[in-house]
Amino acid sequence: MSPPWMPLYIADTEHLCAAESGAYMHLIMHYWQRGKLPIEDRFLARIARMSDREWAKAKPTIAAFFGADWSHKRIDSELEKAARKSDARAECGSRGGTVKALKTKETTIAKATILPDQNLSKTEAKALASFFTTRFTAR
Repeated sequence: MSPPWMPLYIADTEHLCAAESGAYMHLIMHYWQRGKLPIEDRFLARIARMSDREWAKAKPTIAAFFGADWSHKRIDSELEKAARKSDARAECGSRGGTVKALKTKETTIAKATILPDQNLSKTEAKALASFFTTRFTAR
């Protein structure tokens, strides 16, 4: 899954007109979210928010930013970097949670009380408390 943000490099696109720039942005946003683009012109035009005629005119300029199969090296690289970062954070979070759980292991056991409307005798209440303590205490 791609992150909800994406880095944006603007240095190579200053020569694009407004329509081409918008189309390019929509294409790379689609690529970022799905990891690829379709190769059919009608789908690319739809993603770019252009008519077939507008797409036919803009396609040669926009295609220069992509590979023959509409791959994008920079986005692929950034997706890999984001995945590595996400995996590293997940691993750190998992290890941190494990350490915290070990530190607080004894204090997380619930101190359950018997509700007054259950009408249990003291002997029954002790037996029930003993059962839950032995059953649900971490070993």
